[in-house]
Amino acid sequence: MLLPKDSKELLDRALELKEQCFASQQQRVQAYQIWKNYLLTGSADPGAPSLWNKLGAHADRLHSSLFSPAECRFMIEFGQRADRAWHKRQLALSRHLSKEFHASDVDLAFGEAVFWSLPYGAAFTKLGVKTALQTTPEADTTEQRSWWRRGKRRPTNGKGLVVDEQRQVFDSFDPYVVMPHSMGVLNEAVNGLDRQECIAQRIPITRFELARRLRYHPDGLDIMERVSQSMNTRTSDETDGYAQQVIIGGVAPIALNATSTGTSSTNPFMYGPAATLSPKVLANIVWLNELWIIDDERGDYTTIQYVEPDVLIEGGLIRRNIFVPGHHPYTLVQPNEMNGYFWGRSEFADLFNLQNQISDRLADIMRIESLQAAPPHAAMGFTGDVSAMKTALRSRNGLMVSDMPSGKFESLAPEMPKDAYQNLQQLEKMFDELAGFPPIMMGQGEEGVRAGTHAQSLGRNASARIRDRALNVERQAGSQGTLCFDVMAAKDPTAYGLEENAEDAFILADVPADHGVTVDSHSSSPAFTEDSKNLAFQLNRAGAVTPKGLLLMTNPPMVDQLLTMLDEKEQKEAQLIAQHPELLTKGKRKK
Repeated sequence: MLLPKDSKELLDRALELKEQCFASQQQRVQAYQIWKNYLLTGSADPGAPSLWNKLGAHADRLHSSLFSPAECRFMIEFGQRADRAWHKRQLALSRHLSKEFHASDVDLAFGEAVFWSLPYGAAFTKLGVKTALQTTPEADTTEQRSWWRRGKRRPTNGKGLVVDEQRQVFDSFDPYVVMPHSMGVLNEAVNGLDRQECIAQRIPITRFELARRLRYHPDGLDIMERVSQSMNTRTSDETDGYAQQVIIGGVAPIALNATSTGTSSTNPFMYGPAATLSPKVLANIVWLNELWIIDDERGDYTTIQYVEPDVLIEGGLIRRNIFVPGHHPYTLVQPNEMNGYFWGRSEFADLFNLQNQISDRLADIMRIESLQAAPPHAAMGFTGDVSAMKTALRSRNGLMVSDMPSGKFESLAPEMPKDAYQNLQQLEKMFDELAGFPPIMMGQGEEGVRAGTHAQSLGRNASARIRDRALNVERQAGSQGTLCFDVMAAKDPTAYGLEENAEDAFILADVPADHGVTVDSHSSSPAFTEDSKNLAFQLNRAGAVTPKGLLLMTNPPMVDQLLTMLDEKEQKEAQLIAQHPELLTKGKRKK
């Protein structure tokens, strides 16, 4: 996409692109609200929650089967064009990436995105970066920095000049989970995030957070002045509209104080936890729009940020990618892809009708049982105080005396249909089969199964549908790992390998382009975990892997300590054999 040179024309283009990207937002927000109601209450109406919310339990169970944050590991593999030295480093690089992935809680953020992508059809992770102030090599005389000074790599600015004595370098990741209602894309008929010409995010932030973001901006004071003027000119209707946008845009119900106008309170106990924002906080909210546009002239993404209605922050005088060259910070998580529709399909689309039927049948059964426990009565042929009669009938050891010889009481309790519970069980079975969780997948017994191998075979066949979606999530987790590694390569100047051999030292920026990041041994999904471990032990029994390889494949607790202990053991054994070579032939028969 060709972007205008003039800042005013660029802002007009950004406003136009934002409207195009969010063309379907209102429709999607309404659908997301319904799906979230089903997730939390098992009903489209949060005021009438289901007695048996199977959709919420199904989402939790399926999420646990698709992705396991604790087990996910990455493998960096190099192609044939890469130097052989890099092939020797791929294990160390893979372990380094996996540790950063877990240490910065990217795994937890990705797992949460997997969970919310089930009811919504899609969710996103946004990878932020935390930096630390570090002294440059020119001002440091330590051994590690002396390697920098020998000319391997010198940190420079855009003009090729050595930067100041301190700089911001990679410290850790700062991941966010972004819901789909705050995102927009230019062409919803195209699947895949990297194929979009423009990606937009709409973020509600307070004026104080905006000021903190702009504290180093050269025009920060002028921008804040324009934002304040815009906020001061808001009418009461516009303020209430902003509050409604926060509520609608956030999908989750936000409880407002009773003094606020134009809104209504939502009972959080009927729906789930709800945020409470005071009118003063809502009055200080501004909308920050962030667009990532493929710039044909630069061959990279250009980031444009503006505060509504028309205060440009980023992209005016300098066109740049504020994240990492060649990348945007988002990863799309989508277990249920739908060809020709970017936002995917909700996991609940095929199940909500059965959830409604289960809720209705269970409510009918509970209503009949309630009437049977305290049935209505018909009193015929009696005169007198009706309330006293009712009290006597409902009281323990109650007694009512009457001189009406023709009077009688008749219980009007309804009869429970004989097949009521059988129908409910059949609906439950239909739900579980349609959801892809037959009894064998939930740890329950199956008729005719008498051996463990038979049960494993049935479980493997029954999990085929879940495995397909787990593979989709695995590919998306691999994309998340690739993004993490590219960020580290761009922002981490640490020299690795100095403690072993200074001549073999390297930095991540030197990693050749001929490499790929994948999830190691399907470790992201519990649906494959047992098979992967069984394969590892079978290879070990066949002598195809070493003890160290077995530890890496099974990834037990304290794996680093076990690897260190194994290395020490092998060193001691090697020293013992070097001192006593006769041990190698001890016990062997001479020919």
